[in-house]
Amino acid sequence: MDVISGIKKAFSSISRQRFFVSEADFQHSLAIELHKIFNDTAQIILEFPIKKPGEQRIIHIDIMVIKDGNSYPIELKYKTRPIKSEKLYENTKIPVSDLLADHKGNDDNCYHVWADINRIEWLIDKGYAKSGVCIFISNNKSFWCAKSNPNSMAYAFRTTEGEKASGWHKWNVKNDTNSKHLKDKPDLFMQNAYNFQWQDFCDTGDKYGQFKSLFIEIPPKNKKD
Repeated sequence: MDVISGIKKAFSSISRQRFFVSEADFQHSLAIELHKIFNDTAQIILEFPIKKPGEQRIIHIDIMVIKDGNSYPIELKYKTRPIKSEKLYENTKIPVSDLLADHKGNDDNCYHVWADINRIEWLIDKGYAKSGVCIFISNNKSFWCAKSNPNSMAYAFRTTEGEKASGWHKWNVKNDTNSKHLKDKPDLFMQNAYNFQWQDFCDTGDKYGQFKSLFIEIPPKNKKD
């Protein structure tokens, strides 16, 4: 089994079981399944540190799979709306009322999904990784079905269903206020085109109980879809 297929199998095994209380919970659960699937034939490292040449800050890859001398980064995003806890803790006496952070389907959250993909493309381009995966889970429908206005500031970074072209993805900046807001969110050059296909993840039957996911494969260098 190749590594990307193994990652896909691990993710499939944790879907439709339950939702996660946080991105850290998601990260930990996926790492456990990866250990089971690769059975000591690969290293599974959480929060793998990387420093880009010429930059002071260190970035952390959510999960790095290292197998046969090759690296396969996995970046995760988990953006949620609050949900009742009974569906997760129904067999316990833990006194929790509401779970999950209230993440809006806003421009920044959409941008960061693309920034994760761009980061892995950079690692592959530099020869630091062979290929990689970004996984996005949400129970916020605006991420997958909200209508996008072509004139909106973040139109190029929308995460709704459909193919995205390669090349530059730029903010539609209209004034200086927006420019200042985006100073730490530069335009992104995407080497590959990606077709966002949302899949059912789990459903508790409650308000905001429908969770969907994106499993985005970033291909090896010079092997574009």
